[in-house]
Amino acid sequence: MKKTFKVFIFLSLVSLFADIVYEGGRPILGPYAYILGASAIFASLASFGELISYIARFFSGLISTKIRSSKIYWFLIILGYALNLAIPFLAFTKNWFLAIILIFIERIGKGLRAPVRDVILAEVSEKFGKGKAFGLHETLDQIGAIIGPLIVSISLFFTNSYSIAFFILIIPAIFSIFFVLNAYFLYPEIKSIRKEYKKIKSNVFWVYSLLIFFTALGFIPWINFSYILKSENFADYFVSLLYFFAMLADCLIAFPVGYLYDKIGPKTLILMPIFSSLIVPLLLTKNYILLIISSIFWGFVMSIFETNTRAIIADIMKREERALGYGIFGLLFGISWSISSIIFGYLYENFKYGILFFPIFFESIAFILLILFLKKVE
Repeated sequence: MKKTFKVFIFLSLVSLFADIVYEGGRPILGPYAYILGASAIFASLASFGELISYIARFFSGLISTKIRSSKIYWFLIILGYALNLAIPFLAFTKNWFLAIILIFIERIGKGLRAPVRDVILAEVSEKFGKGKAFGLHETLDQIGAIIGPLIVSISLFFTNSYSIAFFILIIPAIFSIFFVLNAYFLYPEIKSIRKEYKKIKSNVFWVYSLLIFFTALGFIPWINFSYILKSENFADYFVSLLYFFAMLADCLIAFPVGYLYDKIGPKTLILMPIFSSLIVPLLLTKNYILLIISSIFWGFVMSIFETNTRAIIADIMKREERALGYGIFGLLFGISWSISSIIFGYLYENFKYGILFFPIFFESIAFILLILFLKKVE
């Protein structure tokens, strides 16, 4: 097995075990905050962790681009996965404020490691296809997202203890650190820190970033998706089941859509605005079958975001600028999705059926930008 492929496998296993940790703890963070005495308002502060994560991505990309050093790259990656230990450490918290701080720390770790890790994934997958590589990476990532909640559910069923449920997650956290250290020892020198002399249209990245920004604006965040279902009196187990379908769809579509990217390139992005604009209309039907289809579409869009959009960054940026590209891309996506969540929430409260037209409007803009982007990269 070639060294680069081994590195890719190690980093994919790192993500699998890291996702077991975070996605395992994620479903019980709300109930745990309640047990620790947090009010609903203060407990919701934990959601800001996602935006903090995207801000951390920008700084990670900026630092690694300014200080082009393999050691800096690996330091940010290893530190990022080490901070994942914040989730099992929740087992020892007796204070809701400290619990939220630990959640923020874990999200900062996610932000620090993501851009530089994606640079290495793109680098080691040059020969067997970036689309397939990011697709397989996302598949393993989502397997972790399915296994994690299952482990926590089983733990709570047998022990009825949040502390034990969180502490069990220290095992996959240690495995993720083990595999990332193996990747480092196997591949300590990163080629992407060297300057690459090739012509790239300077405005292509910004057109692409705007395309993703508007696509994310029209893509309803899951917190809004699930809130609407809860407000329409759907059972909690059904809402959870829909999330399972979304994650399963994400997992199953990741590799095929990545494979398709290696065949036809960025044209695969056309699926994002189409599926995204259909999610809310199906959601508002309140029909069980159509709700399942809506959640599957949500998983499809998320899968493309996590696979092909990352592969494109590697193709349109110079090697030494990829980390910054991933950082800017992550920041814009995070800001856009945060704005989207607020707008979806406001429209649902005040102009309920206005949310039908909101995603269609912004996905139409995204579609136009996609056509412009495809012309620039041809």
